[in-house]
Amino acid sequence: SNLAGTISGKPKMVYDVLTLNQQMRVTYVLTLFGNLCIDPFHITVSNPESAELGYQVYLENQSIDWIKISDPEFSLKPDQKKQITVRFNPTVGEVGEFDAKVCVVTLQPSGGFNIGSGVKIPVHITIGKSTTPFYTNPIIIVLILSGLLIILLCVRRLRRS
Repeated sequence: SNLAGTISGKPKMVYDVLTLNQQMRVTYVLTLFGNLCIDPFHITVSNPESAELGYQVYLENQSIDWIKISDPEFSLKPDQKKQITVRFNPTVGEVGEFDAKVCVVTLQPSGGFNIGSGVKIPVHITIGKSTTPFYTNPIIIVLILSGLLIILLCVRRLRRS
């Protein structure tokens, strides 16, 4: 079967599975400050065959439960296309290097896999904790300056009385 797709997100990449000989990698480098939802990437699956085909999209590394696939199983009529969204939603506790493969395969009419009838898209994610101190947050800076101004005004009033 023929598969073609695009990936967008951080960084933006475009690829054609048919002409891709070298290994492709989608890389995300993240700094977490609270819970984070990363921009998803999209895979467009097309059916160039003359018959309806079933497809399955799954994550090879199932231990990473914060990567979600929008539509893991579907069918396409001849020349039909479908865009699949892969979402990342790690929690604060997820820190480190993560490798996963998003697999897109065609299904046999009986529901089994066809050997060698799909693609694997490697995804590498690096997640680090924020090293930015809380006092660089603009809201915190405004609150600190407001507090200092109030203290200064109170000290002036006390000196005048």
